[in-house]
Amino acid sequence: MRMSIDPINGGCTIVQDGHPASILCAGYIGSTILGGLFVLGGFDTLAAKILSFVAGIGLIAPLSLVRDKLYVAVVLVTVDRLTRAQNDFAYSSLRRFIGRVLVY
Repeated sequence: MRMSIDPINGGCTIVQDGHPASILCAGYIGSTILGGLFVLGGFDTLAAKILSFVAGIGLIAPLSLVRDKLYVAVVLVTVDRLTRAQNDFAYSSLRRFIGRVLVY
């Protein structure tokens, strides 16, 4: 009947009819099946590429529902900077490790 999302407390879904046990388990079962597909897809290169596209769409699609577009921009910039910082740290750590190996 209705679905609401609260950024502080989470979400709430109101249903009228149906089997309560199957409604409560649907998210857990769906997540388990999708996670299993991702694990199985990791064994094949083409399947991994297709599933990574599906995962990307699944991560980006909810951002279209956000009303405050500035919030989306801030999140994307923050994630980009954190990723770059992690890559810089990994690169400098690798350089230090190689330098130590070459000295010995």
